[in-house]
Amino acid sequence: EKKKHEATITLNFIKKLKKISTSGNYADQVLISYVKDHGGIIATMDKELKNKVKSFGASIITFSNDRIVLDS
Repeated sequence: EKKKHEATITLNFIKKLKKISTSGNYADQVLISYVKDHGGIIATMDKELKNKVKSFGASIITFSNDRIVLDS
């Protein structure tokens, strides 16, 4: 029940986020290029993407031990 409530809150929050249009063939590269050019934070569980984004100084949101972590 608690997890269902948390998931509902998260989905409602995500619906309010600004959407951007991008183009490209590889999602990771599109995200990286966008953040390099415009700034922003990438949320991911993908360790490889996380390391790429951190390598150029951008911020990452991820989960660790059932907590949301901002790594900047």
